[in-house]
Amino acid sequence: MNILGNKEHLRNLLQYGDLMNTVNGGTAHTSFIIENHADEIIIKISNKTVPEDAFKFFMQQNQLIMHVLHMEKTKSDEPQLAFPIFSRVLILPYYIDISRIEAFYIDGEFRIRLPFNQNIPKTPKPLEVKKPGAD
Repeated sequence: MNILGNKEHLRNLLQYGDLMNTVNGGTAHTSFIIENHADEIIIKISNKTVPEDAFKFFMQQNQLIMHVLHMEKTKSDEPQLAFPIFSRVLILPYYIDISRIEAFYIDGEFRIRLPFNQNIPKTPKPLEVKKPGAD
């Protein structure tokens, strides 16, 4: 295939190159901080150079999925280009109460609150060892 002879292919390559150059040279690093507290974990995530709607958060079973996408506007007849600039999947430990997870947007920063499950025993419970056939 002659790449120089295929103008559509060349245009697509240049468009992706422009997008990558914009992302690498035009966006700041995404800040990702985990704070441990006595009764919860707080995750703080922000990037001052992308809009609020570029952040996507999902829960799937015990996984917290976080994405930041840079969306490149194109001509109306072309599909919009999206380039991931941050992606993280956290497997939440058993002591997080998944039913009470909350997310807030405060002063340009997302805060995800992961409260601890208060119903987990604080001390280990000894297990009784049974012998088969002994009643």
